[in-house]
Amino acid sequence: LCSKGAVLGEPFEAPAGDIASVASFIETKLVTCYLRMRKPDLALNHAH
Repeated sequence: LCSKGAVLGEPFEAPAGDIASVASFIETKLVTCYLRMRKPDLALNHAH
């Protein structure tokens, strides 16, 4: 989705805040997955 511009509209003209928001969303999903897999060390690497 990101590479096609579906998430941000125009991928090369996206404001920094929008990019940070998408990155934060992905990091949150990674943390959730790692916690479900009972890998807290990996989850901590992606938590901020």
